[in-house]
Amino acid sequence: MRALTAAGWRVESYDAPAHGASAGDRLTLLEHMAAMRAVEAACGPFDAVVGHSLGAFAAGTALHEGFSARHFVSLAAPTGFDSVVATYMRLVGLSPVLHERLCTRIAATTFPGHPDVRDRFDLLRHPVPDAVRTLFVQDTDDAMHGVAEAHALHAAHPGSERPAGHLRAGSQPRAGRRRHRARRRRAPRPRPRLTRSLNPSPSPPTVTGDARRRPAAPQEERRGVVCCRPSGDPEDQATSERSTYCRMPPLR
Repeated sequence: MRALTAAGWRVESYDAPAHGASAGDRLTLLEHMAAMRAVEAACGPFDAVVGHSLGAFAAGTALHEGFSARHFVSLAAPTGFDSVVATYMRLVGLSPVLHERLCTRIAATTFPGHPDVRDRFDLLRHPVPDAVRTLFVQDTDDAMHGVAEAHALHAAHPGSERPAGHLRAGSQPRAGRRRHRARRRRAPRPRPRLTRSLNPSPSPPTVTGDARRRPAAPQEERRGVVCCRPSGDPEDQATSERSTYCRMPPLR
């Protein structure tokens, strides 16, 4: 965020539900996306979205489902619902034989009323739209999701050149950038930003700070970058007067 604000970008970040200073006792992908839409309504439009881990997964899913941005940077993202469950099982030592049963159980108990979550939350089946320039970054030493998931995401996004950690994302970067298929210039138009969540919040997040970018041209003032991470980092968020800190309201 320091580098982005130093370059003149307006940066929005927030504490996701159940993280940092935000209320709540759990966080799912649906809650992530609802939070994204709340930040978009309060602070949008956005030019780019940056997400890490579950935040990147939520951002990619939200972009597929209509969240608007021209650029997307994914750091150490899982490929989908089943991948997240498989990672959890491996970390706690559960047998892979239980994967199907556990996926079914989690989908039914955590997402009641959403029978399609395993298919819906899958960036391999439902990739980011072609018009969004997308960059996947992955540490070759990531023990949580692994570089194989970045390769799979790269393969699912035609036009990307080459896929590229988790807790040390960027330490040994391999990057894959998906290019625009259409090079034609279009008139600039407002672009929203990114967030993540399960049930839409009853009121927009609290936003403080100066959210304007240094004026370069009239359209530049509307550009922004949203950073989505599982937990807030007030120290990082307070590095510039051009940063905005968004706190989510209690979820009901």
